[in-house]
Amino acid sequence: MKRLFVDSFYNSKKKLNKWHGFNILAVDGTSIQVPDTIECGKYFGVSKNQNKTQTAVATASALYDILNDIIIDASITKFKTSEKELAKQHLDQINNEKLSKNSIVIFDRGYPSYEMFDYLDTKNMLFLMRVPSSFKTVQNIDSNDCILEYKIKRKYRKLRVIKIELSNNITEILVTNIFDENIKYDEFKELYFLRWGVESKYKELKSSIQIEEFSGTKPISIEQDFFVSIYLSMVVALIKDEADAAIADEIKDKNLKSMYQANRNFILGQVFNRIINLLVNAKLTRKILEIILEKSKKIRSQIRPNCSLERKNKNPRKKYHHNKKSCI
Repeated sequence: MKRLFVDSFYNSKKKLNKWHGFNILAVDGTSIQVPDTIECGKYFGVSKNQNKTQTAVATASALYDILNDIIIDASITKFKTSEKELAKQHLDQINNEKLSKNSIVIFDRGYPSYEMFDYLDTKNMLFLMRVPSSFKTVQNIDSNDCILEYKIKRKYRKLRVIKIELSNNITEILVTNIFDENIKYDEFKELYFLRWGVESKYKELKSSIQIEEFSGTKPISIEQDFFVSIYLSMVVALIKDEADAAIADEIKDKNLKSMYQANRNFILGQVFNRIINLLVNAKLTRKILEIILEKSKKIRSQIRPNCSLERKNKNPRKKYHHNKKSCI
């Protein structure tokens, strides 16, 4: 269902949101708190806290189209699964021509390796990746923007190294295979910070959609609920995209001081209330979506420019409440 949804979106969407003509994708992973049962611990794995207490935890990973708010691919798997291998699995799923061409994939600093750079180059994928200062390739580089070579599999490849200064006087180091002269040094900072969109998406999945609240304790139930939550997020994104376009068209000549968009939480509530019919009643699906869309055009929220997102806490642990899972 998810694959059909993604293909349908990109095949039918006439004008995708892009940055300098590129689709901006991000890969990121997160820990998912699952029911702390023996079965889940054996299936997904366990994490130890500072007190050496073990709790069942899974790893989730996603490939996300930041500017079009679409989760292209997602997975939930064992806690210790390699982030790099999950990223490759996501990227190998790209079979839509609109995505396979003219896309830039942004990664955080958990992904850099020579093998990963080579994999992306071999697939002709453009990337921007944050690396730690301890990464051997970038050590002893004084320039803020330079090109160097590295050797892998008996061949040399080029890598562009970019240093950017943050507002707190911290220097971040980025590496990329983007050598396009039309993308200037100063624009790479803007490009990298688009990655925060995937952080916002995980916040929505965990806080609003409650992806960590499950209807059962069996691993198969957890996997099913996970993908239903992903589907729910995609339905909300699709409705909001159409509602936003209608709102923008309506107010474009009104000279308003503020800009408005459809209220995501309202849409989410509407979809939650009808999720069963959306999943099992194909005949009603189109009608339900049309009703929600019309309501969403009227329930609006003000767009707040330059709104920043607080860094996520990667090590929370809350009590599992399977009876709180909404509607699923």
